[in-house]
Amino acid sequence: MNALHLHTCLGVVSTMLITGIIVTHLYPTRVWFRDSTDYFLPIMSQQDQEDFMHLLRVFQKVVEANNISYVLISGSAIGAIRHHGMIPWDDDIDIMLDGDKIDLIDQVLSQLAPTYELHKRVFPSLHDGLAGWKLCFANKSRTYWLNSFRWPYLDLFFYKQNATHWIPQTTIAPLLKSHVFPLRRVPFGLTLSKNPNISQLLWLPTPCRVQYVSAFGVCASRSFSHLLELPIFLGFQRNLRCEQLHRNYQFVYSNHTNTNESETRIEELRIGTTTYYRLRLEQPHCDGSWSHTSTPFQIRSYALHTYENLVPEYVVTGFNQPW
Repeated sequence: MNALHLHTCLGVVSTMLITGIIVTHLYPTRVWFRDSTDYFLPIMSQQDQEDFMHLLRVFQKVVEANNISYVLISGSAIGAIRHHGMIPWDDDIDIMLDGDKIDLIDQVLSQLAPTYELHKRVFPSLHDGLAGWKLCFANKSRTYWLNSFRWPYLDLFFYKQNATHWIPQTTIAPLLKSHVFPLRRVPFGLTLSKNPNISQLLWLPTPCRVQYVSAFGVCASRSFSHLLELPIFLGFQRNLRCEQLHRNYQFVYSNHTNTNESETRIEELRIGTTTYYRLRLEQPHCDGSWSHTSTPFQIRSYALHTYENLVPEYVVTGFNQPW
């Protein structure tokens, strides 16, 4: 190495060292390596969540009025069971519908225009040609200029079926029908509200056994930003024991008892040590029975004469909504 090259290398190294010292002084390493809970901060406002809930109400009413089967899937199903709503740091809702009724679904959702937009075959190449649809508001800004759809939106996927399985037309693995049926209604509300209550809730179908339920004690940060339509690299993802987040977000605490005919789940919604309501959910056993109960869906107040009456308590039964 001649003197000129050596001088150049020393200059580069010196510049890097000086830059490193300055950056470290201005931005200490504790800022670089954030506390793990920082990866679980919400990126949505409460208004954003209210927009999602509005979309869900519109979607739920029109598809159930037309007898179209659908379920929450993936993180949305986990959020419904674990938080009674969206995962607080998530930014999308995933729904799976009956692929045999795709023409009817197209018809009824397209009729929601001009207030809402239905976008079909969005990014089909990402799923080997298996397309997802998106339902969104018509008056929101596009996520970026190349996109036709707008955030917030509902991610809609489709399933086919055989004698034993639901086969999602996405990258999700096939689901045993015995893990899907009978469908159950689960509460779904605003998880960024500081005063959650029963009147905020929608009641949406999930499979009777939700995938990854055994891992509910572990919370995973987002792997994709739907707001920006960008993946989040592994170095910026974290897993935490959920108990580390109990103080800041609403979580469901539950236990259940079984009888010959049904299962009763007692669920309490808490933020930290404060309990906001208690539900007694009477639901059929997860036994693979294809049809859900035909009993009308009903919520009624339930009160025991104990000190626990300070917490609103309700009994929830049935499945069929009165559309």
